[in-house]
Amino acid sequence: MERTLPPHPISHSSSRRRRSIVFATFFLAAATALTGCTTMGTSNSTESSPEIRRADSGTGESGAMSSGTEADRSVVSTAYVTLISPNPADVTEQVVVITTDAGGRVDTRTDSPATTDSPASGSLIVRIPSDRLEKALDEIKSTGELRHSSLNATDVTDQVTDLDARVTALRASVARLLALIDGASTTADLIELETALSERQAELDSLEAQRDSLGDAVEYATVDVEITSPGAVGGAAPGDFWGGIVIGFSALVSFFSGLLVVLGILLPWLILLGLIAGGALLILRRRRRRTGNSPALKQPSDTNLYSPGQGADTAPPRPSLPVETPRSTSSEQKPDTAE
Repeated sequence: MERTLPPHPISHSSSRRRRSIVFATFFLAAATALTGCTTMGTSNSTESSPEIRRADSGTGESGAMSSGTEADRSVVSTAYVTLISPNPADVTEQVVVITTDAGGRVDTRTDSPATTDSPASGSLIVRIPSDRLEKALDEIKSTGELRHSSLNATDVTDQVTDLDARVTALRASVARLLALIDGASTTADLIELETALSERQAELDSLEAQRDSLGDAVEYATVDVEITSPGAVGGAAPGDFWGGIVIGFSALVSFFSGLLVVLGILLPWLILLGLIAGGALLILRRRRRRTGNSPALKQPSDTNLYSPGQGADTAPPRPSLPVETPRSTSSEQKPDTAE
């Protein structure tokens, strides 16, 4: 019989040692790799620390600027107000006073008095400081019956920042060109530098004008005010029979009034055309009278002659035969000698 021997304790210990050695080797390699990565990251961060500090400082500055610009945004405000008042001129004057008290100015003002065809009206375009716009708008709306009001705001912060940066860069370029012109040694270099300087200066002036205009639009809001009379506002349709009759009669009167206006415009032209036609008719009549008094052509007396106007069936007359004279005999021709 075969006996089964128990496993030797030395074999179990050797296998365990091998496993521990493998695990130790693996952990050692992993630790070495992590140490190398950490060292490389530390060295890289140490080498690029100045750039990172600059980037961090720049980021901090940009963050500060963004936080500042959030509080000081560049906004262009535009408002439209339509008012109804029986006295548009008085309301216009009140709007001017409100604008002046707010520290603004009046760019455009128009006053239209009432006429037979249109009621009185007025219009203004005023510029009011943006920080006082809301209060001034409330005062303007209270001067009459409010019919329409709107307020638009456009953010132009990016445009203002871009213009400022371009202006700063162009000023630096102009300064460098001036320094190069002072140190130019040849005429060709001087001419080239002056040409470049003139181009940069023209571009700089244009950008500064755009920046100033945009800054004025940001600083002063634009308010367009229209004032009309109650009669200028279209009313509703007639609500009863008599109202319809009144409107129809007014339309009839307006039609005939317009027709009379058209006739008044055409009357001078009709008179001129009548004179021309009368003169032409008088000339034609005189010509006809002269033609009637002229002697008529005499017709030939011989009616037997063939004329071209006769019909094809009528034959022309035959010519008359010549008359034959009788010939005398010899006895008649000879004289009588005996006698």
